[in-house]
Amino acid sequence: MQEVPHPSYQANSYKQYLFDMNQAVYDGELNAYACAYLHNFTRRESEPLESNFYKKLVEETPIYFRQDSDKLATFIRK
Repeated sequence: MQEVPHPSYQANSYKQYLFDMNQAVYDGELNAYACAYLHNFTRRESEPLESNFYKKLVEETPIYFRQDSDKLATFIRK
């Protein structure tokens, strides 16, 4: 099994990259938001990606699973 960064961490890193590299985002003319959408991953009963260890990260950069399309749509509309 290959170790990879948490999906919320990856998405948050992309947001930070935009902040660092895009003048409009840096100046606050555009707001950057991030989330992770695991479109082919079904949330498990006790989902490790949502464990207390990742709580702050997931609060800052939410994670959505296959069955969360309505929640994702709500996030996007905000």
